[in-house]
Amino acid sequence: MNFIWLEDGVPDPDFLGKNGKRILIVEDIPRWERLLKERLGDRVEITVVHSIRELKEILSSGCRFFATALDGWLGEDSTLPFVQPLLKKSKLVISTSQDMEMRKKMLWEGCQAGGNKWDFVDLLTDLLLERG
Repeated sequence: MNFIWLEDGVPDPDFLGKNGKRILIVEDIPRWERLLKERLGDRVEITVVHSIRELKEILSSGCRFFATALDGWLGEDSTLPFVQPLLKKSKLVISTSQDMEMRKKMLWEGCQAGGNKWDFVDLLTDLLLERG
């Protein structure tokens, strides 16, 4: 896997408790939702948001997540201002932006890791299979 991990950002595997398998995907390309569902089956509950408006709704809700895959852009809107609020809702926030400059900014803003979308799927598969 080609993830960049920040030293203190390695996920705590004990967070994967009975209710810790909810995943948030912030992405404007729908195929990643299908890919995750194919790879992870019913091991996780996947919530997908495709717009800034939907992201704001999630942030104002009581939902918490084990992991969040955060694309850098939803259309022409940056998701950078949402990194810190997402860190309060999610144990692990990973930048999956294909824009390398944006990915670096997101890491500086607080994302614990940055990688491509395929690696995010592999990481989640490994973490969830490890814990059952």
